[in-house]
Amino acid sequence: MEILRQRLLDSTTKQSDLIEIFAAIDRDCSGRITYEEFHAAMKLLKLDFNNDDEIKQLFRRFDTTNNGQIDLAEFLQQIKPPMNERRHRAALHVFNSMDINKDGKLTIEDIKLKYAAQLKAVKNRSSQNIDY
Repeated sequence: MEILRQRLLDSTTKQSDLIEIFAAIDRDCSGRITYEEFHAAMKLLKLDFNNDDEIKQLFRRFDTTNNGQIDLAEFLQQIKPPMNERRHRAALHVFNSMDINKDGKLTIEDIKLKYAAQLKAVKNRSSQNIDY
């Protein structure tokens, strides 16, 4: 997996590049990569697999829903490198600050509660600045 990830990341600079790679592998334009399409792409990349079983194992790692196909979300999840510790802490801080009821889930209610006071302050300021 790491060799494939590195090979693809070396040739890309942004997520849109990875989406284009996904589209190129998805030869029938179904929005999903079948094992046959994946196998052909791995052979083209010449990643030195010892046998087809190694390609099947790699395909299974991508196919996290176990439906025999890889969708874009599964593909990106496996290819994109993990967040570094600093970014992970920052994202967790933002999430925790928005999770008002601290249940580990971010809901529309959390967002409404978080920003209701700010929205009210903005409305009050804008109504105070009206000149007649």
